[in-house]
Formats: sequence, structure tokens, C-alpha cells
Amino acid sequence: MEFACEQPEKLARHNGFNLALANNVKMVITGMRSQSDSVRVSHFQIQANMVAEVRGL
Repeated sequence: MEFACEQPEKLARHNGFNLALANNVKMVITGMRSQSDSVRVSHFQIQANMVAEVRGL
């Protein structure tokens, strides 16, 4: 599950940022097995959204 925390700023460099994020989160949700995984996904999504906002994407 650790790939859920891939650096969002790395993904943000691409124009397809939203698509990449959506695909990543979808993969993570598919592999979720516990509540803690769910929390990790939410945190990752929030973090990535913040990076996107700062960079004006």
C-alpha cells in the first residue's frame, strides 16, 4: 500500500495530474483491506490537491 504515498509534487508536473491522481487513488481503493488504508488514501488525496492548488493546476 505504500505506493499510495507517491510524491504528489512528482505527479503534479504532468498535465494529466487529475487523471494520474484519480487512477492512483482508484488502484489504492481496490487494494484496501482496512480502515487505516482508507485514511491513508484520504490523506494522500488532500496532500496532492494542496500541491495542485499551490501550483495553479
